[in-house]
Amino acid sequence: MKKNLLIAFVLMCICVVCAAAISGVNLIAEPIIEQNQIEKEAKLCKRIFADYETAKETITENFVSDKISKLVIAADNSENVLGYIYTVSGKNAYGVITLLVGIDKNNELVSVQFMENGQSFSSETVDHVDSAYVGGITGDDVSDIDTSCGATFAAKLVQELVSAAFSDVVTREVA
Repeated sequence: MKKNLLIAFVLMCICVVCAAAISGVNLIAEPIIEQNQIEKEAKLCKRIFADYETAKETITENFVSDKISKLVIAADNSENVLGYIYTVSGKNAYGVITLLVGIDKNNELVSVQFMENGQSFSSETVDHVDSAYVGGITGDDVSDIDTSCGATFAAKLVQELVSAAFSDVVTREVA
């Protein structure tokens, strides 16, 4: 009995030490991960709008779809509005996709950039987006994009996400 209590106590101590170590590493790593995510998003915003310098406004609620988590009203260094950058996310059986969808003041697609691509056929998904979602597409055109590719389920998810961004943009006026 005493032996079992000693073993249980030793195991409990090991668990406490391990939990404290993991917690300490998390405290150190969390701000670094957050900063890296912010920098990644800023680089992708620059890819969408070459003149992007700042978010004139950031909106995180009251969207027409639950797939939208954030809207950045993109501006240049003179605070002239360039357009919208939507953060949209969705999930299917093959993984999660998070996109930045850039839409200009004329409600035309500028670019689609991946924040996260957890699809099992991720390279085919990227190739499809790079070829199908080129500038000048409007909200009406998104449903006509061919989703037949090596990653059809991912292509359909991307189509839903881009459509969600377009559905929301028509309810807004760029200043």
